[in-house]
Amino acid sequence: MDEGNARTMQDRILGILSDAGLRQEVRADYVRTFQMLGLAEAQAALVSDDILEKLSRADVALSDTEREVFAGFRDTQTRSKYIGQTNIAEAFDDALKRRARAFSGQIMVQIDDLDAGGTVANVSTHHEPLVQRGDKFAITETDDPDDLGGSFHAAVLNNVLHHETPERAAEILSGLSGKVTDRLVVVENTTLGATEDEQARDTALQFMHEYLFHRLLQDPAAHDTALPGNYDTAEGWAERIEALGWRLTHRDSFALEPHHTVLVFEKDAPG
Repeated sequence: MDEGNARTMQDRILGILSDAGLRQEVRADYVRTFQMLGLAEAQAALVSDDILEKLSRADVALSDTEREVFAGFRDTQTRSKYIGQTNIAEAFDDALKRRARAFSGQIMVQIDDLDAGGTVANVSTHHEPLVQRGDKFAITETDDPDDLGGSFHAAVLNNVLHHETPERAAEILSGLSGKVTDRLVVVENTTLGATEDEQARDTALQFMHEYLFHRLLQDPAAHDTALPGNYDTAEGWAERIEALGWRLTHRDSFALEPHHTVLVFEKDAPG
């Protein structure tokens, strides 16, 4: 990440954590996350408090804080119910693999009715492959939609758009729309809240949750995930995509991740 983007991200974090109410909600989310990774509640609270204190240091470069926090994760032992005694970093890596399999299963449900032999493009920022039983579809995997050539019966955008600026997200959608003949499946972070104020707070919490997942719990030497804050409601994402000639035919939330919504679009939908 370049210096300008790092400064922008740090300013956003400092602003969120300066709000006492938001800070407590971020803390509660972090504590829950570490408990899911096997820490007892008291230790999860200590780890969360330490992270928030480190992130509140305006005079320390964010890259230095990220390296310091990740090193601490490697040194902190936990007991995962899936892989036994390990450290926080390894427990999270295992959790990501299980999450990817769960996402793949829910995505495959949305394309399984397509004819056998169909071509599917799976675009995933986090390199999460689609796993099918047998070889019904010819699946092309990529983390860069610009690499896709030719045409496809269906395409999947798995948590791609919110990691891009609004302008780049629109460019990706426009380019992919011309390469897909039948169906587009989009999995995206979706903002919750009945009012603009509620949505703004929810967006701030989403950002901090994603920051923990993508920039603190993953090795900064190997990962540099962008977090431009390009979030939207499910309705907002649908409007962006329908403006390109698609029609929303199905919408569903992920059972264990209410902020993730799967949106299914058709080019030949009636109406």
